[in-house]
Amino acid sequence: RGQQGLDMLEAEAAALAGPGLEIGAELRSGPLPRVLARTAEELQASCLVLNADEPAATEPFWRTSKLERTVRRSTRPVLIMRKKESLLSWATGRERLRILVATDLTPASVKALDWAVGWHSRGDCSLTLVRVVHPPDEHSRLGIPGPSDSLSPEAGVILLREMREKIGPLPEKTALRIVTGSGRVADALMDTVALENADLLVVAARRIANLRGGLEDSVSRRLVHLAPTNLVCVPVDKVPGPSAPARLSRLLVATDLTPEGNRAVDYALTLLPNGGILHLLHATDAGSASEACRRLAELVPSEAGLQVHLETPLSSDPAQAICQAAERLGVDALCLAMHQRYGLARVLGESISTQVLQQATVPVLLVPPASPPGPAWLGLHRQG
Repeated sequence: RGQQGLDMLEAEAAALAGPGLEIGAELRSGPLPRVLARTAEELQASCLVLNADEPAATEPFWRTSKLERTVRRSTRPVLIMRKKESLLSWATGRERLRILVATDLTPASVKALDWAVGWHSRGDCSLTLVRVVHPPDEHSRLGIPGPSDSLSPEAGVILLREMREKIGPLPEKTALRIVTGSGRVADALMDTVALENADLLVVAARRIANLRGGLEDSVSRRLVHLAPTNLVCVPVDKVPGPSAPARLSRLLVATDLTPEGNRAVDYALTLLPNGGILHLLHATDAGSASEACRRLAELVPSEAGLQVHLETPLSSDPAQAICQAAERLGVDALCLAMHQRYGLARVLGESISTQVLQQATVPVLLVPPASPPGPAWLGLHRQG
C-alpha cells in the first residue's frame, strides 16, 4: 500500500508540474497534524496549505478537529482554503485579491500583518486592517463620554490615530477600519469579511503544541471552524514586548501645583528635545479650571522651545484622569513627582503615583522627593 500510495502521489505531482514549478512527493506516516507541522518545519515552508470543506455550522465545544490541531502545532503560517476560486483568479491575474488583517495593535498581531504585507507584494491585492473594539471599554479607557453601542466621533479619531502610530509604515492605499462589537471578536470579524467581500482573512494564532486546549476561547480557533473565506493563521509563540521609542517626543506631566509636584515639570523639561510636545495636567473641580490653566502655563519658560498643551480634566480621581489622558493623547511616557507621606497616611492609603503605576499602559517616570522621609510615627516627622 505504501508504494502504491507513493506512485499515486508522484503521478499527481508530474501532472501538476510546469515551467518554473517544481513539485515533490513524499509519503509519511503518523498522526496527520503532527506530520504536517513537522514536514512544513523541515522544509522551512513559507506556508502550509490545507483544503477545507464549507465552514461548520457551530464551533465544536469539547473536541478539537484535525484542522485545528494542525494550526496549533504548526510553526509555519497555515492557509485554510475555503474559496479556492478567488485565489486561483488572483494567481492567474484575472482578479484583485481582497485581504483583511485582524489587529489589536499587539506584537502578535503585527506578525500577522507582516505576513499579509509580504503576500500583498506578490500581486494585485487590496489590504484592509480591522480593529474590533467595545465602545464602552474604549470610552472608559480614553475618558471620553459616549454611547454604549457606537463610538463617539472623538474616540473614533483617536483609535485610528493609534493604529497609524503603533503599526507604522503600510503599503500605499491600505485601508484602516474600526469595527464595534459587543460579543465575540471572531463574530465581528466574520461580519466584516461578509461586508468587505474579503477573499483572505489573516489572523495571529497562538501555537499550543502539547495542550488540548478544548475550552480555550480563542479568536483563531473559532475562525478555523467558522470563517466563511480563505483563512491564514500566522503562528505566534514568543513575541518580544513593544520596543521603547528612539527618543521621547511627547510627554505628559501631572502636577498638583504644589512646589513638590511641580518638580516633575522641571525634570520633564530636561528630557524633551527642542520642538517636543509637553502636556501639562492638573485634575480640577468645576470652579478652578481657569486658575489651574494660568498656573500651569507659568511653569514652562517661553524659551523652552516646546509645544505646550494644558489639560485640566474635571475628576475626583486624579490617578484615573492621568491614565485616561495618557491614552487619549498618545504620549510616549508620563511623569509625576512622588510626595513625602507620613504616619497613618503612609500606612493606610495608596499614593496617586502608586495608583498610576498600577493603571498606566505607558512608561511612568517618577521624580522622588527632594529628601527622603525620616522616621515617622502617627504623623509626627522628626527632622535632622
